[in-house]
Amino acid sequence: MLDKNQIADFQEKEQVLREILRDKGAEALLLSNQNDFSWLTGGRGFIGTASTAACGTVVVTKDRTYLVAENIEAARLYNEQLGGNPLVTVKEYPWQEPGERSKILDKICGSGKRLDAGEVEKELFDARTRMSAYDIERYRDICQTAAKDLEAVCRTLRSGITEYELAGQLARKFWADNLEPITLLIGFDERALRYRHPVPAGAVLKNYALIAVCARRGGLIASATRLAALKDPGNKMRERQKVSAYVDAVFAANTLPGRTVGSVFGSALAAYAEKGYADEWKFHHQGGLTGYAARELKAVSGSTHIIRENEVYAWNPSVQGTKSENTIFITKDGFESLTHTGDYPYLTFEINGKTVMTEDILILG
Repeated sequence: MLDKNQIADFQEKEQVLREILRDKGAEALLLSNQNDFSWLTGGRGFIGTASTAACGTVVVTKDRTYLVAENIEAARLYNEQLGGNPLVTVKEYPWQEPGERSKILDKICGSGKRLDAGEVEKELFDARTRMSAYDIERYRDICQTAAKDLEAVCRTLRSGITEYELAGQLARKFWADNLEPITLLIGFDERALRYRHPVPAGAVLKNYALIAVCARRGGLIASATRLAALKDPGNKMRERQKVSAYVDAVFAANTLPGRTVGSVFGSALAAYAEKGYADEWKFHHQGGLTGYAARELKAVSGSTHIIRENEVYAWNPSVQGTKSENTIFITKDGFESLTHTGDYPYLTFEINGKTVMTEDILILG
């Protein structure tokens, strides 16, 4: 069952949606996307982890909230994902009669205007990407758990393990901690140098590993990258990671409320150039706004999105074979690194009068 904080969070979000209804002169809003479903309910809306559509629809009217779902899913969603939320009324229909869904929606909405999420995409984006107090409480735990699991697996690396085996170890650890491994990028040795998105392909570890993950719980996504090597990978790789880490530090220190994403992006490009790697950003996107999607918005030059307090970002600058990535929470004074565990090798930078720590390569031998 839900506790009082979960109920309060749900009510606050209901109120946001009802304000949208009033502004649009509508009777009901239908939430059928997984990210919106999770934002409002705090639960999983999927059957398959790759689904972007939820397997049920949450319908918010001016005075009530409903869950509309097939009889296969309705009880499971309500009991396990909505925690038996007393503020939600369940309306189920036989899976073999999909036309019944429309009849249920007609009864709920009457002759009033109904909105799909696509019709209020900007309003939902603005609400979903600014974390509530309950969201950030959950997010801290999700990120710490994901980062500790990732770093623990890095410490188990051994010569001869395959990328597939390591992916399995990560997935097992994540699932054991109620985290969905929605992205696992693993590049060993030459593959880490060749590809910026090294989806596991079965390479056998000789020395060096780049591992990047996105792990999700209740819709919220933790993003992090860690590098590890069995023995010193050499001056070139260590220098490249220093540059990736420095650019990441510049990104984080400049992600301040009131600034545009485009201006922060520009600061990072200047940092690349300062270190003699002016073109590296062209080979890989640099990350951006995150939360209930791995990237709600990817940073580009000229982006006019204004950074707000309580947003969450995952920057991921890279220099060939290396990358620096963490999930950070934006406060009125700066940022909090949600995936910083304090238990990995670090590089330290002074940026704009602030000390920023980012991960170095873990050398096991």
